[in-house]
Amino acid sequence: MSINKRSYQLLGLLVIVWGSSFLLIDRALLFFTPEQVVGYRLVIGAITMFAIALYYGKSFPRTITPGCTLLSMQ
Repeated sequence: MSINKRSYQLLGLLVIVWGSSFLLIDRALLFFTPEQVVGYRLVIGAITMFAIALYYGKSFPRTITPGCTLLSMQ
């Protein structure tokens, strides 16, 4: 695997995004409860992943397995 300039740029972007999330969580806790922060992060992540999947034309399962249903109820 060759490492080029683009790889370092993507690594830098990852470091910025990952590191800034801790600062943003710290600030968000001044205004929201920890449960709300977790909920908002999950919703934003789900929307982002859904948009990426639609962009790349991925399909979603039509049925939910019983294991997933039980897992979501815990």
